[in-house]
Amino acid sequence: MRAFIATLAVLACAIFLAAGHFYWKDKTNISSFKAAEDIEVNREETAPVDEDEVQLKGLEIFGKTTNWPAQASEDFRKAVEDGRTYKLAFVGSPALGKEVGGWSVMLRDAIEDTYGKDNIEVGIFEYDLSSDRFIGGGHEQEIVDWKPDFILFEPFKWIDNKAAPQNNSGNIEKFMNALDKAGNKAVLVLQPPHPVFGTTHYPNQVGKLKEFAEEQHIEYWDHWTTWPDDESLIGYYLEDKSSPNEKGHQLWFKYLKEKFIAE
Repeated sequence: MRAFIATLAVLACAIFLAAGHFYWKDKTNISSFKAAEDIEVNREETAPVDEDEVQLKGLEIFGKTTNWPAQASEDFRKAVEDGRTYKLAFVGSPALGKEVGGWSVMLRDAIEDTYGKDNIEVGIFEYDLSSDRFIGGGHEQEIVDWKPDFILFEPFKWIDNKAAPQNNSGNIEKFMNALDKAGNKAVLVLQPPHPVFGTTHYPNQVGKLKEFAEEQHIEYWDHWTTWPDDESLIGYYLEDKSSPNEKGHQLWFKYLKEKFIAE
């Protein structure tokens, strides 16, 4: 009887040990599988950024600045590489068309869409003033305070043509001096306002603007080359001649888009 009980005890112990072994083996397999799965997930989550893809994207946008002034293109590249938003300012009269969705608004949207809002910000500074009143009212400081890297300036030439055209160049210099005084090294590009058919003194005044730019070694973007030079020009600006109409804004926009976004 004692031998039978001892035999049962041995069998029970063996069964218990076997069950424990298989349970632990199964538990270990599950844990190992789970650990391997977690490692794979972590590998996916921490997958390295494709540096080649990032570099290619950078080259694509930098290649579109080939029509910019060389210094502006270089400054933009450095700003992007440093993670800083580059600032471009459009400054001028109502010929910019800010309030009517004109060339400045269309160009701002095209530039920010192309280069990315994290890389570039476009500000539009429009004033219905002569250059005397622009400087006399201290409005140049508004641009200085914005700290632009690149300024496309239409210096109120059409308004000045009816007021004090002789002061225009001097007021541009005062604007430049305000930038220098603030330590701002922005690249400045000058452009004329829209052309107007049948005028005599106005084209001469715009010619003087171009001469001033050459004398001061400032880049001058002459969009007049794309406008009609005959009576059909009348169909490109408002009846009061103060600014382009929709057709004129489209033409002006097309010229500047090719400057800012090279194909």
